[in-house]
Amino acid sequence: MLPRTITSLISKECGEDLATGQHGQALVSREDQDFIRSKMVNAHP
Repeated sequence: MLPRTITSLISKECGEDLATGQHGQALVSREDQDFIRSKMVNAHP
């Protein structure tokens, strides 16, 4: 689950509304989680 601040930023950047929960959080798939983790690992040497 992504917090609403991150969800809002992603929505703004891609120009699409993401499906959100009651408090503005977005659920992410396992594939999305793996992608995010890979980017974090590659961002920090």
